[in-house]
Amino acid sequence: MKSGKREELGNRKALIFAVLIATLVSVGIGCASATITVCHSGCDYASIQAAVDAADSGDTIEVHSSTYYEHVDVNKTLILKGVDTGSGKPVVDAGGNDSAITLSVDGITLEGFKATNTGSLNGDAGIKIISGNNTLTDNTIRNTNYGMYLYFSRGNNITGNTVSNSNDGISLSSSCNNTIEGNTVIKNDGGIDLSSSHNNIITGNDITNSKWGCDFYNSNNNTISNNNVSNNNYSMYLYSSGDNNLTGNTVRDNNYGIYLTSSCNGNTISCNYVDSNDNAIYISYSRNNTITRNDITNSKYHGICLTSSSNSNNITNNYVYNNSDDGIHIYSSNDNELYLNDFINNTDNVYSSGSTNIWYSTERFTYTYNGRVRKNYLGNYWSDYKDKYPDAGEIDGYGLWNIPYSIDEDKDAYPLMKPVVNYYVTTTGIFDTGPSKKPYPASFGIHNGTIKPTKILQVIKLYTYPCTGTGGHTEYAKICKGSRCIETEPWGGYTGDWHNISFSKPFELYPNVEYNYTIKTGSYPQIHHTNALLTADGWINCTEFEDANGNICYDWIPAIKLLSD
Repeated sequence: MKSGKREELGNRKALIFAVLIATLVSVGIGCASATITVCHSGCDYASIQAAVDAADSGDTIEVHSSTYYEHVDVNKTLILKGVDTGSGKPVVDAGGNDSAITLSVDGITLEGFKATNTGSLNGDAGIKIISGNNTLTDNTIRNTNYGMYLYFSRGNNITGNTVSNSNDGISLSSSCNNTIEGNTVIKNDGGIDLSSSHNNIITGNDITNSKWGCDFYNSNNNTISNNNVSNNNYSMYLYSSGDNNLTGNTVRDNNYGIYLTSSCNGNTISCNYVDSNDNAIYISYSRNNTITRNDITNSKYHGICLTSSSNSNNITNNYVYNNSDDGIHIYSSNDNELYLNDFINNTDNVYSSGSTNIWYSTERFTYTYNGRVRKNYLGNYWSDYKDKYPDAGEIDGYGLWNIPYSIDEDKDAYPLMKPVVNYYVTTTGIFDTGPSKKPYPASFGIHNGTIKPTKILQVIKLYTYPCTGTGGHTEYAKICKGSRCIETEPWGGYTGDWHNISFSKPFELYPNVEYNYTIKTGSYPQIHHTNALLTADGWINCTEFEDANGNICYDWIPAIKLLSD
């Protein structure tokens, strides 16, 4: 009797266990993402929109080669992949109205599609993005109003796409923190354009054969780097846009190479190759820009042009060669600083009218010339100097001519005898973020980020700006390039000059080289609440800040100075 009851109880337990396992398996299968196929015959669905409507968030939709005449609204977080099944990428044809593909929720992946034949109304696009944090790669867009149109959209990665024969290639409106990298944008009216869009990265793109290559309206704090922008009317056009960084671009065969106008203030134009344009770098009604280490060659007209109250710009270390009109042309623009530039074999090396500017450094530089260390003010190299002043001589082995070079009513009082490469200049200045205009909220913790100076720096110590009435300081710091790091000595506590902390040995930072930093702060240092800050000395970015309570932020930059003494 007892044996039978035990057997019955065991059977019930086995049955319950089996039902539980089956339920768990069923639930597990229900939660797994599915792959849905689309083609005109033999797939799960015949239209892309039908597949989207049927899918659950997290599913993958594979679309086979064919042409799909529809307007696809991706309103779930999905992965959409175009699959070449023999006749190329699948084509979404909008039929001459509206947009071909719209991404209307966050986190979508769109890969391997062609989009074409949109409407012509404002906002109609091959791919329209009204959401954020999407990934778009290897898509081809042609014959559209906008190729890609980002509207109030953030955090997207747009890489490896081709946009052609459209009114605008890739257009951002009120869209921030996007990365646009490695795309081919060709034969459009506008290439890549930004309107009221900030903190975007535009890098490694080919932007060619368009009326407007890369144009910005009221857009700030963007990085435009390592692009090929050629054979356009306006290559890079900035209107009322500030604090942008244009670096490492190839700008060739355009009517205008780099054009800034209407209060484009505080931009950095560095390390660009600007060749064979009608006008290379043209600045109008704009102030406080830095133009440094560019190759500016073979222009039809001017190499660098400052006009119409373009004041207080800094122009240094540029190679200005073989331009058919003026190497540098300045009209009605004042208080610009120009030094350590090479002006070589231009039809006229310089033209200046109605302007008063500074044609040599305002501080004495330590430099090496002919193997000897010297210290003096430094001007520019003028290839026609000896023709103008045949009786000039050298100043005591300093590599400087003893007769100033006349520029309208100005003069270069310290003209260089040889091109700039012969003067190895060590800048003993500082890298200074300056105090924060809005230092609060403030906290102490560990800052990680990058720093990219615009000049050579010798560094021996770090100063931290404290919040008023606090003991804000740095307890530890290191600056690295790859695996090579320089660290600080231990902080000595609240004694002596406790706002400063010294590194273990002096070291140099080089211009336009990116270094990593780690800074551990104590008490309450001032904070710049931004993810990227352009200073007079270069860029500093925040990768991550972790406060003492373990909270993570991505827009806290410590207010610091790197000092040489």
